[in-house]
Amino acid sequence: MGTIPAPNIAEFGLQQNQQYANSFAEYARAAQLRQQTEQEQAMAPLQQQQAQQQIEAQKRQFADQDALTKALAQYDPAKHTLADVPKLITQNGGSGQAALTAQSGLIQQRRNLASLSDEEFTKQQKIADLTAGFHDQVTKAKPAEKQNVYAQGLQQLGRAGADVSNEPLQYPGDDVFAQHLPFVRLHSAIVAEAEKDRELATKEQEEQNKEWKDFPALGVALNTQTGETKSVAGAGAIMPPAMMEAKYVALQQKKNAGQALSKDDAAWSQAYEHMKTLVPVANFNLQNAGAAADAGGNPSQIAQMLAANKMKWGEAVSPRTPQSVKNAIMAQVFKINPDYDTSEFGLEQDAAKKARSGAWADTRLAYNTALDHADQLEKAAKALRNTDSRTLNSMKNFFKTEFGSPDVPTFGAIANAYNHEVTSVVSKGHITDAEVQTGHAVMPDNAGPDQILGVTAAFKNLMTSKRDELDKIIKAGAGGKANAILKTNAGDDANDPFAKFGGKKR
Repeated sequence: MGTIPAPNIAEFGLQQNQQYANSFAEYARAAQLRQQTEQEQAMAPLQQQQAQQQIEAQKRQFADQDALTKALAQYDPAKHTLADVPKLITQNGGSGQAALTAQSGLIQQRRNLASLSDEEFTKQQKIADLTAGFHDQVTKAKPAEKQNVYAQGLQQLGRAGADVSNEPLQYPGDDVFAQHLPFVRLHSAIVAEAEKDRELATKEQEEQNKEWKDFPALGVALNTQTGETKSVAGAGAIMPPAMMEAKYVALQQKKNAGQALSKDDAAWSQAYEHMKTLVPVANFNLQNAGAAADAGGNPSQIAQMLAANKMKWGEAVSPRTPQSVKNAIMAQVFKINPDYDTSEFGLEQDAAKKARSGAWADTRLAYNTALDHADQLEKAAKALRNTDSRTLNSMKNFFKTEFGSPDVPTFGAIANAYNHEVTSVVSKGHITDAEVQTGHAVMPDNAGPDQILGVTAAFKNLMTSKRDELDKIIKAGAGGKANAILKTNAGDDANDPFAKFGGKKR
C-alpha cells in the first residue's frame, strides 16, 4: 500500500496567508464602497435641499424682475411720481428688498444728475429729449420708413454724445423696440426731477448769498440771518470777536484822546460799528428760527422728526416760512441724517404699516409664537426627564390651549406637539420642509429626551434666523420707526400674546 505524499507545509501556509490577505482586501474594498454609498445616500437629501433653496432664490429673483418690468410698464409720468415706482413694484408681487433697491437706485441717479456741471447737465437733458423724440418718431413711422427713421435717429443720438454702440444697426421690430419705452419715460422723469433739484438749489444759494454782507475793511462777511461770519476771499484768517472788540476800544480811546486815526483805522472802525448794528438782528432771527435749533444750537424736535421721517417736510414748513428758516431747518436735518430725502417718507410709512399690522407683522408674530412654544416644550421635556410633576402640572393649561390636550405624560406627547407646531408654520408658508431638514429640526415620534432638546434648540435657531432676516428688512424699510415696532420687552404691549404663557415677546 503506497503512502500519500506529505504536502509542502511551508508552501501551503503561504497560499493560505495569501488567500486570507486577498479576502481581507476584498472585504475592506467592499466596506469602503458600502461606506461611500451610504455617504452619497446621506448627502443626497442635503444636495436636494441646497438645490431647492437655489431654485427658490432664483424664483424670487425672477418674481422681482417680473414685478420691476410690470411696474415700469405701468409707470406714467402724468399720473405717477418717482416715489410711486417702489410701490408699483410691491403691488406687482415684488419683494420689499426689490422695492428698496429700486428706490435707492432712483435717488442715486437723481443725485448724480443734480451734481453735474451746467454744461454736462444740459448735454444729458438734450440726450434725454432726443431719445424720447427718437422713440416717438420711430413708433409713429410707416412700416416701410421705420428702418430709415431708426438709422437716422441713432446717428443723431450718437452725434449728441449718447452711447449707441450696443444698439443694432437694423431696426429690431416693433415688439422689441417697444420694450425701450418704459425706460425712456423713466429716465426722462429722473432728468426732469434732477432739473427741479438744481433749480431749487440755485434759488436757495441765491437766497443764502443775499443773507451775507461783506465788510472788506474787516476782512469778514456776516450772515445777517444767523450771525455766522466767514473770511472774505483773500483776507486770510478771521480776527476773533474779542480781539476785534479790543481793537475797536483801543481806536476809540485814541480818537477820544484827540489823536487822528489813519484812513484804514477810520474805515475799520466804521465797518465794525456797522456790523455791530446787524448782529442783534442776526441773533434775533436765529432765536426765532426755533424750528431749526434751540438756544443751545441743538437740533429742534421738528428737525429730529424730519430727519427720522416721522414728519413730512410740508407739515414742518409752509410757503410763507422765510427761506432763511427753511435753510436753517434743512441744515439741522442733514446734520442728523446726511441721506435725508423727502421721497422716502411715503415708502417708510408703508413699510411701517406692513410691520405693525400687515403681512410682516403676521409673519413676525408666527416666528415669535413658534419660539415661545419651543421654549415651553423644552421646559416640559426637562421637567419630564427630571420627574418634576409640579412643573408639568403647571403647564397643562398651555398644552390644552395650544395643542388641545392637557396631558403631557411622555416624551412622545411632547414630540407630537412639536411636530404639530412645525406642521403649522410650514403650512402657513413661514418656513419650508427643506429648511426644517437643513436646520436639523426634524423630530421622530419616538424621540428621547436629549434628542427632543437638541431638535427643539435647532428649531429655535431656525426661527430666530428667519425672524432676524425679516427684522433687517423692516429696519431697512421702516427707518426710524423700526425701533418702536421691534420692541423686545413683553411689558411694552398690554396685549402681549405671550404673557399668558409666562413667556416674553422677542
